[in-house]
Amino acid sequence: MKTQIIRLEPHDDYISARDKMGWSKAGRILVVWPERGQILNREIDLVLLKRHSTTLGAQLAFVTQDADVRYYAHHLAIPVYKDMRQAQRSHWRVDRVYRKQTAPRKRVPNKPRPDIHAMRALAHPATPPWQDSTVVRLVFFSLGVLALLSIAAIIFPGAEIKLAPEIRSQQIDLEVRANPALEAINLSGIVPAASLKITVNGKDSTLSTGSTRIPDKSASTQIEFTNLTNERIKIPIGTVVRTPGDHPIRFSTSQSGNVPAGPGKIVTVIAQAIEPGDSGNLPPESLTILEGVLSTRLAVTNPKAARGGSTRSAPAPTESQRQQLFTKLSEKLSQSALTELQKQIAPDDLLLPATLTVTQVLEQNYDPAENQPADALNLDLNLEVQAMYITAEDMQALAAGVLDANLSNGFIPVPNTIDIHNLSEPVIGEDGLAHWHILASRQIQADIPESQVRNVVLGATPTQAYDRLVESLSLEKSPLLRLQPGWWPRMPFLPFRVTVQVGDFAP
Repeated sequence: MKTQIIRLEPHDDYISARDKMGWSKAGRILVVWPERGQILNREIDLVLLKRHSTTLGAQLAFVTQDADVRYYAHHLAIPVYKDMRQAQRSHWRVDRVYRKQTAPRKRVPNKPRPDIHAMRALAHPATPPWQDSTVVRLVFFSLGVLALLSIAAIIFPGAEIKLAPEIRSQQIDLEVRANPALEAINLSGIVPAASLKITVNGKDSTLSTGSTRIPDKSASTQIEFTNLTNERIKIPIGTVVRTPGDHPIRFSTSQSGNVPAGPGKIVTVIAQAIEPGDSGNLPPESLTILEGVLSTRLAVTNPKAARGGSTRSAPAPTESQRQQLFTKLSEKLSQSALTELQKQIAPDDLLLPATLTVTQVLEQNYDPAENQPADALNLDLNLEVQAMYITAEDMQALAAGVLDANLSNGFIPVPNTIDIHNLSEPVIGEDGLAHWHILASRQIQADIPESQVRNVVLGATPTQAYDRLVESLSLEKSPLLRLQPGWWPRMPFLPFRVTVQVGDFAP
């Protein structure tokens, strides 16, 4: 059989529930109560819902955990289920309720008919003569008027009291330590520190203060080529000869030549050192090795010493300059990093410059390279920098906790008056944490409970109330009392008729 499901909301009542049922064409209507909220839990509500479902010609069932609804539904023979799944799978039947059969009443013999006139006289006795007296009536009327006036005198008057509590300044000097491993503040002065990372890069240069020797001119000599064959051999320009060993010095012929045919035939050719410098100045008979395809056909040597190679002095950066330039540029980039990191945190957060460290050198390029001459040394540097910071919320919480622990009796803090001033710059201590001193201060005011004020002034004259307030309370200025109406001679007798305003006020 088709089932119409109606879900109730916490704000529904009988009218809205009936409208949701509408003109249902389904044979069964399932009403689902919300998990929270108590609605439609009166017996009359369920009776009206059942009548409306009967008018629509549909069976009615509930899904609810409300004990009151389940109780009334059981007595009204309405099926109730724990959830919709159980309701849709079940046949909507209810337990039959059988009336208990009672024993037939015993017949009671007829009693004599009561005397109606006697009962009326007994129920309405005659009025005493004194109650009809005009004087008695006036007395009771006057007493009633006096009672009403007394009640009005107690309830009608009101009073407004304005009090300015005494204001004091509370301050404390505290050493603070920032611990990145901490998750919450500690009243001993330890606050959690968060870290920030940033990448910075820059360039800088410095004039070279050192010098180095660089090759200037190439050495030259005469090379003798001796024929080892019976053929005429041509020596091209650029033929290379060298010294033996692992670090040979090489010479290249600057002119061509022809060795006559026949073993032992000689030709002399001019050659120059390939690399300039005094390293090319060699003694005679030093260049004995011929490179290339002619090495098996010719023998070589230099009968005279090689001369003319020279070096000269040129400006070059020193190793200490490299280190100084790195340190200088690193410090410059660190200051730039501090500025950028400050922009990434809230204005009231505290950045700890002492915790600034270079975590990684991403790029470090020197120009010129090491041991190379140049008039100036250039450095291109890219660094990853990290620093710690303290949130303003943690600093406020630490200051509030320490100040509360040292709060004077009878005083309460004035909200939003905490001021934190750094007495020293953060420095890294022996424990590896950042240490510094702060001065935390705030305004505190005398605690004036409204109930105490009312108890002091109830029923007193304005002068008495004023004196009692001045004597019993710590006030910044004289209290202000206003009676309503102003001509009333005493303060109200009821506490709720006294309005107390604690705070600074204009006189």
